[in-house]
Amino acid sequence: MTHVDGFEYGIGGSLDGSGRSLVFMKGGANDGYRCFMMVFPETGQGMSIMTNSDQGPKLFVPAFKAAASALHWPPYNGLHG
Repeated sequence: MTHVDGFEYGIGGSLDGSGRSLVFMKGGANDGYRCFMMVFPETGQGMSIMTNSDQGPKLFVPAFKAAASALHWPPYNGLHG
């Protein structure tokens, strides 16, 4: 959960924000599969989505936005779509 050399990336994932709004994100892909995870370490909140479709990423933003709203996640401006 530490920024490496001043970049947004830590070991194996992406970091953004700070304090309560610090978010760790990691995505992955193989042919026919897509996944994405985002976790707020300070609050213990987060979610992983795994799909068996190359079109899976179309679900990511709406699903994360719905979870953030319903579960009162910390503010994060990186969800677009």
